[in-house]
Amino acid sequence: RIPQVVHGIWLGRALPAGSVFWRNYAQGARRYAGQVDFVVWPDIPRSRFEQAMTEPVPPAGQPDPLAEVRKLLGWARAAGIHLVNVFEVFHAEAPMTLHAQFVLEMAKQLPRGYASASDHLRVEIVHRFGGAYVDGDIGFTPALDTGPAETLPQFFDRLARSAPGFTMNPLLDGRVAADLLAAPARHPAIALWLE
Repeated sequence: RIPQVVHGIWLGRALPAGSVFWRNYAQGARRYAGQVDFVVWPDIPRSRFEQAMTEPVPPAGQPDPLAEVRKLLGWARAAGIHLVNVFEVFHAEAPMTLHAQFVLEMAKQLPRGYASASDHLRVEIVHRFGGAYVDGDIGFTPALDTGPAETLPQFFDRLARSAPGFTMNPLLDGRVAADLLAAPARHPAIALWLE
């Protein structure tokens, strides 16, 4: 059984408004509302979200240090996307298998470090919770020229019935990419990947 959940990751700062990730996830969450849950995993602490919800917006002309967090929170609420802080789930009492590697990449505080940390985190999330990790540049609306399109619920059901029971993004040249990873929780292939 594969949970009908799509996971996305954005680390280092609030997800930029109007980005491809922003558009794709909002469209997907709206299209599959009530069928598939969409979760975005930021590293923004809950306290920052609480500040954004409780502190008034500064008067016009004054800077708002919470502007990006307010936008992210509004976007997630409007689209029906869940925001789950990475460090509230993966912590000392429930660490990642690749905790040391993840922390090392996060400590770089550079885009390449956040990208590497995301590579570790996606495997951990799918292993622990199941569902599909999908990069933000992948859309959830099928192209009109591809014929009958498979819906996300159909994809999850087909994958669960398949012999391997998990998938990555197969490329035309025979390689696979980790921009899409789907499996039930604790799938042995994902556990092997973590090892």
